[in-house]
Amino acid sequence: MIVGRNEAGKSTTLAAIERFLFGFPRNDIFNIGGVRHQWVGGTIQYENGQKSLIWRKSTQKETLFAENQLDKHPEN
Repeated sequence: MIVGRNEAGKSTTLAAIERFLFGFPRNDIFNIGGVRHQWVGGTIQYENGQKSLIWRKSTQKETLFAENQLDKHPEN
């Protein structure tokens, strides 16, 4: 459960989690004008304790990037 005041970012946080896990929708209502590609990232921890840093880009192809693919990191 996410609780907070109005305009505290609850919907934006939920949208970021959804885009991280499932990808960006084609017509994204959270698209920021003037930004070519949006990125969202996070760390996933597996049952065995191993962790992976993952980035997802708001394109239709090649949307998911792992830690060892930092040449395609948001800064690029």
